Amino acid sequence: MTQSLPVVRRVGLYALTIGAATGGGALFDALALPLPWMLGSLAASACLALIGQSAKAPSFCVKAGQMTIGLALGLYFTPTVIAALTQMLGWMIGVGLYTCLMSLLGAVFLQRFMGFDGKTSFYAAAIGAASDMAIQAHKAGARGDLVAVSHSIRVAMVVSIIPVIAADLVGQMGVNRSALGSGVLYLPWLQTIVLAVAALFAALLADRIRGFPNVWVLAPLLAALVSAALLPEHRLHPVLVAAGQIMLGWNLGQRFTRELFAESPRLAVAAALMTLAFLGLSLVMALSVHVGLQMNWATSLVATAPGGIAEMAITAKVLNLDPPTVTAFHAVRLVMMVTGADLLMKLGFYLGWLKDDS
Repeated sequence: MTQSLPVVRRVGLYALTIGAATGGGALFDALALPLPWMLGSLAASACLALIGQSAKAPSFCVKAGQMTIGLALGLYFTPTVIAALTQMLGWMIGVGLYTCLMSLLGAVFLQRFMGFDGKTSFYAAAIGAASDMAIQAHKAGARGDLVAVSHSIRVAMVVSIIPVIAADLVGQMGVNRSALGSGVLYLPWLQTIVLAVAALFAALLADRIRGFPNVWVLAPLLAALVSAALLPEHRLHPVLVAAGQIMLGWNLGQRFTRELFAESPRLAVAAALMTLAFLGLSLVMALSVHVGLQMNWATSLVATAPGGIAEMAITAKVLNLDPPTVTAFHAVRLVMMVTGADLLMKLGFYLGWLKDDS
C-alpha cells in the first residue's frame, strides 16, 4: 500500500507514476496513435504496476479526470443536437436491451467456467459502470473483489482495442484527423473555472442521490449541457481533455499488478475471453445501427462497444465520431443497466440460467 510507505518514498512513487503516465501519453501522441493520452498513460502505469513501482491514483484525481471528460462531452449537447438525438431513442433502448442479454450470457459463462455463485457471476459480467457494479455486488452479498477484477480487465481491453479499430475505420473514411479541431472556439479560462465549480457542485449533489450512475461523469455532463444551451458553442481546452485522459489511463493501468495475475490467473483468462465474446457480439448491434440509422461504421462501433462511457465517449471526441451520439447511446445503456441490474439478475435466476451455488 502506498500509504504505508515513508513520505519521501511515497512522493517519489507519485512523481515517477505521474511522470511516466504523462510521458507515455506524450509518446503515443508523437507516434500519432489513437486515444494517445489515455492509452499511453494506461500502458505506462500498467508497466510500473507490474514491477511494483506504481503509486495508487488518489480518488480526487480519478474524479477530476472523470469530471473533465464529462464537461468536455456535455458542451457538445446543444439544443439542436439533443433534438436530433431524440429521434434515435428507440435504437438506444434496443442497444441497452441487447447489452442486458449479453451480460446474462457472460454471467452464465463465468458461472460455468469459474464456478462462481450466481450473484458474483452476474455482477462480474454486467456491462455497466465498474464502480456501480462492484458496489451493487457488495450489497447483494457477492464477491466485490472478483467483480472489480473482471471489470478492470474488460474496460482495459475494450479501451485498448476499440480506438485502434475505430481510428483505422476513420482513416478508411478519408477523415483528415490533423484538421480536427481547426476553427473550434475554446471555452475561455474564466468561464471554464465557473463551469468546473458548477460541475463540482452538481456531482456532489448527485452523489447524494441513491442510484445515480457514474456520478463524476454524468453530473458534470449535465452541468455542461445546461451551459451549452445558454452560451455560444465552445469546446473544452485540449490540455484539460488530455489531463483527464491521463488520469483515467493511470486509474486503469494501476490495477494490473503481479498480485492480480498471481491470485486470479483463471479469472483473468475468463474475463479476457468473455470480453472478446462481448466485442464479437457487439459487432452485430453495430451493424444494425450502421444500417438502420445510416451511421458511419466507426461511430456505430464505438457507440455499441462494451466499454465504459467515459472511455468510449472520449474516443469519439478524439476521433471526431459524433461524441453526442456515442455518449447518448452509452448513457442510456448505463442507466438501464444500473437501475435494472437487480431485476435482470432475478430474471437470470428465474430462467434457470444462474444458480445460487455451483
